[in-house]
Amino acid sequence: MRAYRLGKQVVLFHGTKLKKAREAARKTLEDVAEACGVTRQAVGEWEQGESNPRNDEVLTALIACVGGRNAIERSGALEVFK
Repeated sequence: MRAYRLGKQVVLFHGTKLKKAREAARKTLEDVAEACGVTRQAVGEWEQGESNPRNDEVLTALIACVGGRNAIERSGALEVFK
């Protein structure tokens, strides 16, 4: 789990819940990796909780790839602190 700043909000990213959002969006590891500019292995590590996206820009690309902010929040992979 890691905290990021998206705009004026602080969010926590729970990588172990990312797979649910990715599968709901019908995206492969490769799809997400390409959208984020990382390797398939990096996305797999996020899903296993072994590492996290390196910065806010990667997290923003990840959110867009898996169906937008509402979709990733519903999966539990993103927790917003207002």
